Amino acid sequence: MTEHLENPLTKIRLKPVTPTPETLVAIVQPDGGPTLSVGQNSAGGTHMQTHTKKDRGFTLVELLIVIVILGILATVTVFAVRGITNKGQESACAADKKTIEVAAEAYMAQVGEYPATMQAMVDEGLLRSADSGNYTYALAGQSYTLTGAGECAAATTTAAPVTT
Repeated sequence: MTEHLENPLTKIRLKPVTPTPETLVAIVQPDGGPTLSVGQNSAGGTHMQTHTKKDRGFTLVELLIVIVILGILATVTVFAVRGITNKGQESACAADKKTIEVAAEAYMAQVGEYPATMQAMVDEGLLRSADSGNYTYALAGQSYTLTGAGECAAATTTAAPVTT
């Protein structure tokens, strides 16, 4: 029996195999490509099956590289979201502060003096609620101090009426 039969045009070698009921012939690619097996099934018909050398799963190194990359992406995402949340909180504090300052100045324009409490601004319809939670309001003589509390602890404003 001949070792290999080679077609000179396609460079495909036919490799006879040991005759078994399952396999009749195997075609081997010269470059190590897929191998095609032609065989006979139990019903007497023929079947073809392609085998490649790369019909395996992922290696442990490939899986570890993917896990490391996913970990890096997760870390970057967490820090990015945390930064967005902090900026959102800073913006909310600035908006609350500006709202109370504008309400105090509007009260001064309507009544002629700064309000004694934030509740006075609510009573005039200038604020929706006296319980800001983020700021405390204190009147001292003719000026008021707006002090940040809780998440807005870094913000403090003191204002006095403008005299001309």
